[in-house]
Amino acid sequence: MFWSEWIQETTELALDVLGMDAVTAGSDGLRGVSFPAAEAGTPNTAGTWADYFLRARAATIYAGSSEIQRNIIAERMLGLPREPR
Repeated sequence: MFWSEWIQETTELALDVLGMDAVTAGSDGLRGVSFPAAEAGTPNTAGTWADYFLRARAATIYAGSSEIQRNIIAERMLGLPREPR
């Protein structure tokens, strides 16, 4: 849960720093690389960060939605009662 929300905030900050360069057409994207830091030699371009930003949006879904993760933590770790069905 922490990672998926952190990566969204980080990529959003990167696009804020890049400004309009992040949305210009014609910049190189990730070209099949999952994450910019995952592969050595991945270009650190505005297009790369824009692609990374879009892929990070899905992180809370494929990592299990944040709401579900919070429910699991509350029920199993904190011992709170289950949510009524």
